[in-house]
Amino acid sequence: MVRRLLGTPFGRRNMDSKRLERALRPADTSQDLPPEPKTRQSRRSERYSVHRIAHVDYPGGRSRQAVVVDFSSEGARLRFDTPEAIPELIRVRSPLLGIHKAARVVWQRGQDIGVEYTGK
Repeated sequence: MVRRLLGTPFGRRNMDSKRLERALRPADTSQDLPPEPKTRQSRRSERYSVHRIAHVDYPGGRSRQAVVVDFSSEGARLRFDTPEAIPELIRVRSPLLGIHKAARVVWQRGQDIGVEYTGK
């Protein structure tokens, strides 16, 4: 029945070499597109630069102190005193900023990490 509805199991289709070439070809950029914004990155919500202490809870009960460099309603940038591998899922707590949220680490550069709140 799945095969009849979707063509092949799980909706997959065999891709011949011509179709694959078309899929991998760069997009046509000859259209009149608006210029890229000059800002480093567009954000969905406003960020606030704060430099306040936070506690980062790791799975398994370990906790570590960090500085909230900036934050928004959707995430934050945290800085630790030393670089260390951070688990993907953490909890960020900063009573002064009203943050007590589960978060997912989306990037890490040295002592800094960027987290996105997961809402859990």
